[in-house]
Amino acid sequence: MAELIDWLVTEGYAPTTQRNLVRAAARLGAWLAAAGVELADVDAACVFGLVSGDNERHPEHRSANENVSAVVRFLQETGRLKPSPVDTAPLRPAEACLAAWLRFLEVEEGQGASWLYKARQIGERFLPLVEDEDGDLHWERVDVVMVNEFLVRVVAGYSSSTAQSRAALLRGLLTWAAANGWIRDGIVDGVLSPRRIRAGLPKGLTASQVAALKNAVDRDTVAGKRDWAIIVMLARLGVRDGEVAGLRLDDLNWREPSLRVVGKGGRVLVLPMPVDVGEALVDYLRVRRADRGERAVFLRCLPPLTALHRAGVGDVVLRYGRRAGLDGVYAHRLRHTVASQVLTGGGTLRQAVDGPPGPRGSRGTPR
Repeated sequence: MAELIDWLVTEGYAPTTQRNLVRAAARLGAWLAAAGVELADVDAACVFGLVSGDNERHPEHRSANENVSAVVRFLQETGRLKPSPVDTAPLRPAEACLAAWLRFLEVEEGQGASWLYKARQIGERFLPLVEDEDGDLHWERVDVVMVNEFLVRVVAGYSSSTAQSRAALLRGLLTWAAANGWIRDGIVDGVLSPRRIRAGLPKGLTASQVAALKNAVDRDTVAGKRDWAIIVMLARLGVRDGEVAGLRLDDLNWREPSLRVVGKGGRVLVLPMPVDVGEALVDYLRVRRADRGERAVFLRCLPPLTALHRAGVGDVVLRYGRRAGLDGVYAHRLRHTVASQVLTGGGTLRQAVDGPPGPRGSRGTPR
């Protein structure tokens, strides 16, 4: 479990997701103990067989059980699962079709284990609808009505986000089938879109709440100086936790002064560096201790002195929020706080999302 937690942090999973995956690992351990099976004797197929059996007995567990796929990836990467046996029996047409689609998703689209596991679930439920008694596939059975009736069944009882992902997987399967000339292109366009439930933007923090969050930091320690700089950056610039974690020494331009962050989709933004952000960074960099060659700005405070990951940045805000009596304050809440300030000051929604114009066409928060 300790190695799993370290792996989850290294992979950049959010704190809430980390807890869910640890619970999934504990559930897997309980299954193996109940069956009297050692982990060394288990392969991936066995794990997913346990998941399928539990899903049949307890349909309400389905969403939670999907977390096991990430645990399986950890066990495979650390050599704890034995290789799955090679099945030499000839595949039925439906099985061969599913295997080809999963191979396309993995090789051509670069999808990970979790998405492939969910794709397998959709394929195993959809392909029997176009399969005859001999195992042959009859794609002419597929039309918009049939597809949407299937979609309604597979999303029943699930959350809006799960329903959206299953609809996306179904569209992906149909798009792939159309590319192979098995169905008409227009069928994909007729797939229904499950209603996305949006609660609206999270409410920003008040000025007094932001002050309480900052006052909770002990700035006399190395960790405190680091955490102060993180919180000031998030609250002042409205950057994402991943952008803070990815900040490197080479991204700091003290002559402008400005800093460069890499946002979603690899988009590079050059942001003005407000005075308070610069002061917080200087205070931390003066005491920053790093392993040889480490260029990340924000580092772990205990060996190894390597880059602090996105989950670690989020934990900083969550920890000081609780200390300040602001339970449930995450890093993204500070981003929405900055957005609220922009809108209140008469800015546009685009400025609230991207930041108001900075120097030389960059986007950021004005000094």
